Amino acid sequence: PENLKVYKDVLDLPISVFEGEGKRKSEILISPKEIPSGYDRIVYLDKPMQVQSYDGEIYVVTDVRANIIKGVSTDRNEFANYYAKFTALKGKAYGSTVQFIERNFDMEEFNQAAFCLEVFIELGIFKIKNGVFTHDEKVKNALTNSKVYSKINVLIG
Repeated sequence: PENLKVYKDVLDLPISVFEGEGKRKSEILISPKEIPSGYDRIVYLDKPMQVQSYDGEIYVVTDVRANIIKGVSTDRNEFANYYAKFTALKGKAYGSTVQFIERNFDMEEFNQAAFCLEVFIELGIFKIKNGVFTHDEKVKNALTNSKVYSKINVLIG
């Protein structure tokens, strides 16, 4: 229960206690009596005392905070640095965040670049128009107005 807030804030999934509905694509189950049928993948968000057998894939996350925030900073200077980098990339083709970051940044920068990009897009500072990366210089917005930024900031603490 004490970890529930972390999962609710970050994953934004429906939550059921004891039994899931089995009709949802993704949901968080707290203390299920058994693994419900109808899922092809089970991810334990807390290390269980015992992993139940299951026909699908089973994963155990040992530290959700570490996995979500690995290599990510909410420091304003980091955002200023990536703002300049993204501004230089306006006019480039944009298919998805992953493709865009892979094409334009080193893998060591991947997490931070993707995080900054998602925040800037959410805030309307950068946009994608007809598959092209654009910059709206008129938009001024505080980082704290971003839900993505705020959720990660809470995790970093």
